[in-house]
Amino acid sequence: IQTIATGLTYSGYIGSGIGGAVQFGTSGEDDNHPLSDSVSSGTVYCSALVNCSAAQVGDYFIHFGDGGTFNFVVRTEIRTSATNGFDFGLIKNSTGGVLQWTNQPFVLNQTYLIVLKYTYNTGSLTDDEADLFVNPVLSTTEPTPTLTTAAGNDMGTSGSAIKTINFRQGSGSNAPTVQVDGIRVGRTRSE
Repeated sequence: IQTIATGLTYSGYIGSGIGGAVQFGTSGEDDNHPLSDSVSSGTVYCSALVNCSAAQVGDYFIHFGDGGTFNFVVRTEIRTSATNGFDFGLIKNSTGGVLQWTNQPFVLNQTYLIVLKYTYNTGSLTDDEADLFVNPVLSTTEPTPTLTTAAGNDMGTSGSAIKTINFRQGSGSNAPTVQVDGIRVGRTRSE
């Protein structure tokens, strides 16, 4: 995963046009950045600017993690669409669950604002919720998620806390070529 000098911009987004960006290719590499505080209750958000220049059969590129190499949640994916654009995908965790796709093609080489959201619920070991918002209205009121899933085991099933924001540069046959910038993580929604 490399950095590039020119960052991404998105009108009205607080993290727009500041510094450079990271650029994901298809050579396979996983990196993560520790959060200032671990999260094991309530809700955690990550917003980022994303610009995809090429998509393939599908692979995840950004998610939350527990600091290890396996317990991931809000795995956000990109795959090529039938109309030569791409779809965003969401799967709750790394131990299975339902992979959902937007099925509304997005345009290559255009910058989108995405927001990942993970909510810890206490009713069972499978009731936490993962949400993905694509180009949400920039306001104080949270809109309806673009994708949402509660299927699969919770992050808390093994007592794990969210400790990192993770980046994945997948394989040559699956991964998208994508730039990511303006990454913000917090306990409240604030694009």
